[in-house]
Amino acid sequence: MLAVEIGKKLAKKHFIHHVFGENDFEDGTHCYRLLEHEPFISNCYNFRGSTNDMEPQDAVMVGQKLFKIMTAILESYSSDDHSRVDYMRISQSEEFRRYKEDFSEGKKLLKWIMSYVDANKAGLLTHLLGEDGGGSVHIVYQDYDWSINS
Repeated sequence: MLAVEIGKKLAKKHFIHHVFGENDFEDGTHCYRLLEHEPFISNCYNFRGSTNDMEPQDAVMVGQKLFKIMTAILESYSSDDHSRVDYMRISQSEEFRRYKEDFSEGKKLLKWIMSYVDANKAGLLTHLLGEDGGGSVHIVYQDYDWSINS
């Protein structure tokens, strides 16, 4: 208890009181100041904000951001030159083979891919799916070169 009183006297003597505000309290043996709760304290740091001023983002917001990132990655991947699209056959990498159960028909896979490719390739896929002379769909999967992962 004596140490707390000495600490308070030292603080009042050597520190400007209005800087610390009225946020000091004690638990009987220690004196505490909650500086990060003072509105002016964020201007005193050399880094942006206090460690306590940010709350975790809402899970829905994080999920939406992740969805946008994953969609952008998929669009970039499927519109890249290694995804060759022509009128009578689609050649995709082995990753799409893993989804064969989800897309049992070839046209289902094409409709799904069409929403992620650039406009030129989407036009080709629309022709494949259309009734205007588009023939049967044949999907060929490329073998994946696993050595590039090393």
